Amino acid sequence: MAASGSSLFARAWSDGLAAVHEADLRLCRRVRERVNGTGVVQAGRVLSHSAEHAGLWLVAGAAGAVLDHRRRGRWLAATATVAAAHAAAVAVKRVVPRPRPDLPGLPALTRTFSARSFPSAHATSSTAAVIAFGGLLPSRLTAPTAALTCASRVVLGAHYPSDVLTGAALGAAVGAAARAMTGPAIAATARAMTDPAATTAAHTPTGVAVGVVGRMVTTEPHRQGVR
Repeated sequence: MAASGSSLFARAWSDGLAAVHEADLRLCRRVRERVNGTGVVQAGRVLSHSAEHAGLWLVAGAAGAVLDHRRRGRWLAATATVAAAHAAAVAVKRVVPRPRPDLPGLPALTRTFSARSFPSAHATSSTAAVIAFGGLLPSRLTAPTAALTCASRVVLGAHYPSDVLTGAALGAAVGAAARAMTGPAIAATARAMTDPAATTAAHTPTGVAVGVVGRMVTTEPHRQGVR
């Protein structure tokens, strides 16, 4: 009975994956045929190449750390988050051997560094960047850039839509986890700056350690935006 249930689950899982793959192929072909030979392809190449290996976001983070001394710790923490997201996508690729899209008559329009497609590392690092750089870079800039970078991977034939969606979900998870880890340090530092009792406590060894971490990731009180 258990073996029969297991077999039914395996078959349902296989059928589900096949259905997703077929939908992926149809959507890929529709997108590629619509944009082929248009300026959308060139724009996609520019975005895709700039975000290769999370380069666009890593450069932005490094520049912020150099130019914005008061928030250097936050810039470095955000940059590390993006790098971790990219590494997570690469790790999943090593486990899931899904090949790149292969559409007859519609070859890929960009080179790739791996034959594996799942998930999109571009989508992972770009989505993580939107969350990680929140409060450091305007979301009206980072969100559209990330969305267009994700779309460019389908436009160029480098990924299936499901690769991009899964990569975005993975990036969001990494970004949210990093925020959750740094949040307590930010709160502790804010309390130390405003509460005399907390300030006294901050002189204990534990308080000093928390304060150092907090100051690395927090910003000035009541100050927003990028300098």
